[in-house]
Amino acid sequence: MYQKTVGLRVFRIVGVTVVLLWTVFPVLFLFMSAFKSPREIFSFPPRLFFRPTFQNFIDLPAEAPTFYSALGTSAIVAILASVLTIVLAVPAGYALSRYRRKFLQGSAFFMLLVRMYPPIVLTVPLFPVFSALGLIDNILVLVVLYSAMFISLCTWLMKTYMDEVPIEIEESAAIDGANTWQKITRIVLPLSVHGIVATAIFVSIFSWKEFTFAYIFTGSNTQTAPIVLDMMLTPVTTVSWGPLFAASAMQLLPILIFVWLIQSYLIGGLRTGGVKQ
Repeated sequence: MYQKTVGLRVFRIVGVTVVLLWTVFPVLFLFMSAFKSPREIFSFPPRLFFRPTFQNFIDLPAEAPTFYSALGTSAIVAILASVLTIVLAVPAGYALSRYRRKFLQGSAFFMLLVRMYPPIVLTVPLFPVFSALGLIDNILVLVVLYSAMFISLCTWLMKTYMDEVPIEIEESAAIDGANTWQKITRIVLPLSVHGIVATAIFVSIFSWKEFTFAYIFTGSNTQTAPIVLDMMLTPVTTVSWGPLFAASAMQLLPILIFVWLIQSYLIGGLRTGGVKQ
């Protein structure tokens, strides 16, 4: 029995170690390469110990003059798309959670059905529409598209979180004279804050790294960071790997810091079974 327990523990440790190595290695390679000289980046075997250099970051503005402005555009789009999605998904999720109507349930499944379409398919009818409206090369197009892509999933997530809030609390508040708006803002939202933050994180990460819509619907004035990275990867001449890795590291770092700072909300949002007492 003891040997079986030890063997199971060793198996778990080995499994977790393999998963961590598989997950961490690409990120570690990216950040290490950002501080290596171009000659050392692809040296074999890879060098774990080297003299770091900031030359790649110094050369980055010359290699990609629009990178920092594109990084700011990505941040604006991610924030606006998250806010818009949450504003729409919270009342929709509350309606699905509290009102049992055939129309509401049917519309919810219809949203999921639409979400199953590949994004590239939707660009065919949408591009001439946005072009006729003069919205091409406008960050509002990306905000609307990203929010539309995630509104169905986020609505179902908010419904799940709000299902965990006992309806008896709202009934007690109604007896005390609270209206629907007060019940939502003073009871449901505070008890669903972890779910709201977790949902916003999903939308932010998707908006920050999305490439297809940004490639098709943006131009020189509204390029996002992934578009600039693609331009650096496919230049007319040779690829400048040092600045490219530096730009990739700077594009990834804000998301890592953001998730690390609010990891408690993310973990709490994934635990859909708990309610504040």
